[in-house]
Amino acid sequence: MAISSVECYSEADRIEAAHVGAEARWTPLASGQKAVELVRVQFDRLRVGRFRESGPRIRQARQVVDRVFIKFHCSPGADMIVDGTSLAADTILCHSRADEFVERTTGPVDWGILSLPIEDMITVSVAFSAGDFETPRHTLTIAPPREAMERLRELQIATGTLARHAPHVLANDHAARGLEQSLIEAMAVSLGGDAATDTWTRHSRRIVMRRFQQVLEENIEEPMYVPEICKALGVSERGLRHCCEQYLNMSPKQFLTLRRMHMAHRALRSATNANQNVTEIAMRFGFWHLGRFAVVYRSVFGESPSATLKRAK
Repeated sequence: MAISSVECYSEADRIEAAHVGAEARWTPLASGQKAVELVRVQFDRLRVGRFRESGPRIRQARQVVDRVFIKFHCSPGADMIVDGTSLAADTILCHSRADEFVERTTGPVDWGILSLPIEDMITVSVAFSAGDFETPRHTLTIAPPREAMERLRELQIATGTLARHAPHVLANDHAARGLEQSLIEAMAVSLGGDAATDTWTRHSRRIVMRRFQQVLEENIEEPMYVPEICKALGVSERGLRHCCEQYLNMSPKQFLTLRRMHMAHRALRSATNANQNVTEIAMRFGFWHLGRFAVVYRSVFGESPSATLKRAK
């Protein structure tokens, strides 16, 4: 028997809470509310997910330590850039154990993810791939044989279709077991493809971005600024800027400003105290020019700060 669900989200914090097998921070990059549809199926051992996103965003995430995670495009769409490297349509990405990564999209995307306990992945890889499976030390981009990639994508899409239109099929023990075995086999065969090599520059920038993410997580409720981030990381502003431009397609100042803007948005949405006002909340997160704050806020969230606050109260 498999458990399935189809869920839709438009707020970043609710998308973050919906993640299973990862801690995530979700930062939308386009104005207005953007929808995310998440189809999930949990088999006995395998977990399957399909994300359909309507706009660009940045996701900073950390995977759990005891599972293998792979992801790939389910249909043509915008670019997905993971740790500064674009995920091509005919490749899959295999995360390292407890991987921490930065993932950016440039527009609407439709992608799938599969995860399996490491001990199960080791067992099935002996039967279906060229050799014993080892979890990579770093995130790997793998180019499977064309037939293997097509098979994996077809099974992923079919699983999501069943969850949406025929969940009773997945509730059948025999049907669920057969589909799970087929998906696991396709996953193992695909991981036997050629992996892209890493470079010292990519490795160094990955370390900086991991530490960057860690500092933000340790100060999750606090607004952060470029000088204190550089001091905490022990890197120059120029070095951090190069990393952020590759990983996030923006400068560290732009990203930290966007982060503070989302923190202000959450504070306005959750404000129930009658004495709280836009000025107080804006200044709490480092926005001293209230007119400029209101203009940027509207461009990001599609409404004025006062409208958000009024709806919360």
